[in-house]
Amino acid sequence: MPEKLLRLPEVMARCGVRRSFIFKHAKLGTFPSPVKLSPGPRGAIAWRESDIEEWIKGRELAIEAKAVKGLAAKILSGKLPASV
Repeated sequence: MPEKLLRLPEVMARCGVRRSFIFKHAKLGTFPSPVKLSPGPRGAIAWRESDIEEWIKGRELAIEAKAVKGLAAKILSGKLPASV
């Protein structure tokens, strides 16, 4: 079965980001690159659903890691008791 492809409006809705974020970060390599569906500079593009799902999971893990790091820093600085 071929992989599902997502068009820009669905990618924006699933990721909760704007068009400008998607293209900027795709260019930087921090967001999945689209696949071309038709030739030319203004040709149709889409994203692989699996790439988008993986990116979302990565963001969720990064947010959780940041929260854990912040909590550890508070415990180590004495601002929060270790028993919490």
